[in-house]
Amino acid sequence: MSTRTSGRRADHAELPRQAIIDAARTLFAQHGFFGAKIDEIAELADVALGTVYAVGGGKQGLLRILIDEWAAAPVLKESVDRLPSLRDPHEVLALAAACSRKVRENHGTVVRVLLSAAPHDETAAEGLRESTERYRNTLAAVAQHLHELGAPADRTDARHARSGTESPHRVRRPPVPRRRRRTAPCLQRARHGATSSTQLPCG
Repeated sequence: MSTRTSGRRADHAELPRQAIIDAARTLFAQHGFFGAKIDEIAELADVALGTVYAVGGGKQGLLRILIDEWAAAPVLKESVDRLPSLRDPHEVLALAAACSRKVRENHGTVVRVLLSAAPHDETAAEGLRESTERYRNTLAAVAQHLHELGAPADRTDARHARSGTESPHRVRRPPVPRRRRRTAPCLQRARHGATSSTQLPCG
C-alpha cells in the first residue's frame, strides 16, 4: 500500500470523527451535557450511531475529547513559548490577554459545559480541575516573568500573585446589599431632645 493511499484513508477517517466532535460541541452548548443525546449527535454529524460510540465511547468520551482539544490548543503552547522572549511588561500582559481571549472564543462552550456538569459528572469535574490548574500555572508563569522584569507592585512576588488569583471558572455571586438599620422612633426623639411625658417608650 502506497503512502499516498494510506494518507487518503487517514484523511477520510478523520472527517466523520471531526464531524462527531463538532456535533457534540454544538449539542452540548444547545441542550447541556445531560440534555444532549447520542442519537442526535449521530444525526447532526450524519454518521451511524455505532460510529459515534467508536469515536468517543459515549458522551463522557466525547467530552473528554473536547477537554483534550482545549488543553492542546496551539495558542497555549505558542504563548508559553513566546513569553520568555518578551522584555516589556505591557507586552507580557497583552500576550496573556490575547491568549485568554482566544481560548474563550474557541473553547468557551467547553468551559460552560464543564461548569454546569461538574457537580454531577466525574469526567466534567476532572476536566474542570485540570483546566483550573492549567490556568493557574499559566498565570504563575506570567507572574514569575513579570517579577523577573521588576513589574509587580512593592511587596508582591510571583507566589503572592499566584495565590491571589481566582479561576475564571468560578461562579461569582453578587454581593448582598447591606440593609440600613432603622432607628427606633423614641431614640430619634431622644436625639432631638424630646422629653414630652406623652411619648411612648421603646417596646
